[in-house]
Amino acid sequence: MIYEKCLAFRNEHARRNAQRLFGEAQEMLLRNINEELEKLPVFKPKPEVLVIRDNPISVQLGLCSELGVFNEWDTISQKAIVTENPDLSQYKLIVASEDSYLSGVVEILNQYVKEGGNLILLGGFGWAQDNYYYNGSRTKFLNEVGVTQEHIWGDVLIDIDEPNPLGLSLIYEHLSSSLLGIPTSQLTSNHEIIGDFSFMDPGILIEDVNPLVLYHSKVNPEEGSILYWGVPKSNSHPLPEYEDVVESFIDEMNYTRYLYRAITKAYADNYLEMKGSLAKVGEENLIITQAQIEEDVILAGISNFNDNSMEIEYCLDLSRFDLETGIYDVYSLDNGSLIGKYETDEYMLEVSIVVESQGTRLLWITKEHSPEYSIKIFPRIPSDEDVEDFWPVEEQPPLPEPEPEPEPEQEPEPEPELEQLVEAEDETWISGYPIASFFLALIIFTLIRKRWISQPF
Repeated sequence: MIYEKCLAFRNEHARRNAQRLFGEAQEMLLRNINEELEKLPVFKPKPEVLVIRDNPISVQLGLCSELGVFNEWDTISQKAIVTENPDLSQYKLIVASEDSYLSGVVEILNQYVKEGGNLILLGGFGWAQDNYYYNGSRTKFLNEVGVTQEHIWGDVLIDIDEPNPLGLSLIYEHLSSSLLGIPTSQLTSNHEIIGDFSFMDPGILIEDVNPLVLYHSKVNPEEGSILYWGVPKSNSHPLPEYEDVVESFIDEMNYTRYLYRAITKAYADNYLEMKGSLAKVGEENLIITQAQIEEDVILAGISNFNDNSMEIEYCLDLSRFDLETGIYDVYSLDNGSLIGKYETDEYMLEVSIVVESQGTRLLWITKEHSPEYSIKIFPRIPSDEDVEDFWPVEEQPPLPEPEPEPEPEQEPEPEPELEQLVEAEDETWISGYPIASFFLALIIFTLIRKRWISQPF
């Protein structure tokens, strides 16, 4: 039994040592990563896009990465816009897709557009605008002043041909049975209708309500623009029966994002000419960001979330950072080498780069200052030998020898009788005699004492 307990103790000790080695390897890896990150300067990217998202699982927009239009962006909630008063002037485009909007948010967005910013409203002014944040006198968007928002019921066909301000060509059947649009009779010279919409059956053109309208002030052309897209959800086939509602819901998310992607990309690319922030075809699962870390140095990061390596054309818009045109050296910080020299095309610098699956590349872009360090994006995972001296490992206790089998118990010998004691050897009798005399004296003393105590004086 003792042997089995010692063996179990030793196994438990070995297991804890193994766990500690694994923990030490993790800690050493984190330390190595931290050492690499400490080499990097303070990184403050400047995205051109801000996404307003109160609901992190919005059916309309979902994650901006799922929209697949931009490589980098910032996000903010409506409450933060009102309470934190952020500087919106750094963004060229704000993307909004909410069921309804706070009056304070609308006021701030209107001022943003007046100062030259651009806004896209995916899902219109909000299908729940008048009952979700309703306060009796809500503020209206600039393109909403003097107009109302009406519903369109039925399967709809989209037919958008060029030329149009968005440079968009799109044919789409079986749009959602519930669209939002702005009545034609209420539009002003600042509103521009884009595309034709008609009912699938019987093919009647919808002329009195418009789901896609671009707003830009003719009186103040220095102001920004607002694109209205009044489709809160869409599908690609006639409405299903009730038992297919779950499958229909998934389809609506996918096809709604498909239309949002097409409209948003056309607006950002062709109308706003935001070349440096747009995701190209096949690059939807990439995050690309950059920041100016020194006077003439740009640090760019490219992360690939695809399951395969990709060769991409990285584009840097130098005008966003007030940098001059010319020839730039592009270094790879992740492997400490010079990729090459590249000349700008006007203010656009393009570099061909390969990014491994689930990998990251760091680019140092400069005219004069070469980097003095390199970065290991994924340091090697330490082995047990690497961490032997990280913390000393306790030695395992020695395993005891097996315990010998116990001998069978012997029956005790019977005590000798009185005659045997008398007949014992002299030294035995002598050693027992004083003891018997002592007990005899003790008994006599006890009897005398009891007698004294019981007799009165």
